[in-house]
Amino acid sequence: DRYDLSVLDFVIDGAALPDKAANARRAKVVAQLQRERAGKEKPVTVWLTLPVTPKGLTPDATAAVATMLAAGVDLAGVNIMTMDYGESKTPNQSMGQAALSALDATHRQLGVLFRQAGTELGESALWDKLGATPMIGQNDVTPEVFTLADAHVVNEYAHERGIGRLSMWSLNR
Repeated sequence: DRYDLSVLDFVIDGAALPDKAANARRAKVVAQLQRERAGKEKPVTVWLTLPVTPKGLTPDATAAVATMLAAGVDLAGVNIMTMDYGESKTPNQSMGQAALSALDATHRQLGVLFRQAGTELGESALWDKLGATPMIGQNDVTPEVFTLADAHVVNEYAHERGIGRLSMWSLNR
């Protein structure tokens, strides 16, 4: 109420991601907040921003989504950090190609996670619940560089699929 928020985006990575107890507490509180704000002028929309590989969400990231859904959180979507792949990206794969692979894999994973939580979503609805945030330019992992050509590929793909969110890390890069 103090900040008049209507959207929350939780970036969960690093040491926080495998902390099951913290993830469960977070999910419980977020679900409670959504229930309290339901039917009000500004309900609370929730996104999770999570690490990914070209093969999709990591096991800990998958568990974080499942924990939120099991707690009753109405997830607006999952925003994947399409960056810093390290050894999970093949040397001949461009950053744009790696992002597209990650998006496809995460799309499939979200379908399974929502279905397991009792919500069947169609292809279009699943794409709308998916976001991507590449790190533009030089990534933290050498030699990963997200180029303008990569940005064009990801942007075109996002428009074709109807991806719910497309961002970049970060404006001052």
